[in-house]
Amino acid sequence: SFLNYFKELVEKRKKNKQAWKSTYLYLYRFTEGNLLFESLTDKRCQAFKAYLLDTHLLKSQKALKQNSAASYFNVFKEAVNQAYDDKLLKTNPVKKIRSIEMEESEREFLTFEELQAMAKVDCDNPLLKKAAFFSALTGLRWSDVKELTWEEVQFSEMNGHYLRFKMEKNDRPLTLNINEQ
Repeated sequence: SFLNYFKELVEKRKKNKQAWKSTYLYLYRFTEGNLLFESLTDKRCQAFKAYLLDTHLLKSQKALKQNSAASYFNVFKEAVNQAYDDKLLKTNPVKKIRSIEMEESEREFLTFEELQAMAKVDCDNPLLKKAAFFSALTGLRWSDVKELTWEEVQFSEMNGHYLRFKMEKNDRPLTLNINEQ
């Protein structure tokens, strides 16, 4: 069962686990809980892609947004590619299937003044306040902050403790010194 294999991949994930769980749930719903490796054809993969673009959220009747569909389809493709690499598939059915295009999205950021106002607010839990600032200053979502591990924190004499990210557009490293307050 490809679904069982996919579920095992989800359990092994350390990064992006929630997206993998959601992808599994959409795939399970799409296949009604039955997807064998031999029935994983390019036609079936295309049908799953179309399903993601036309389905609703798992917990409501609101339409699944295109960027979420794109993310879930990329996870699905990664799982299929892994199954092919593990020699569980004779051919790779997603090799020639294009990913779903991401839509440009508008994101809101806190202004400097809003950050200053946030700094002045009392908080009973200082760790929560630090986490909120960390999220605001790095642009990391709460789900990403929650998944951070100490292995991802690097140290050098020159920079102290820092996190190293890859920027999507030009793949240049971005470092964030977490010693500064």
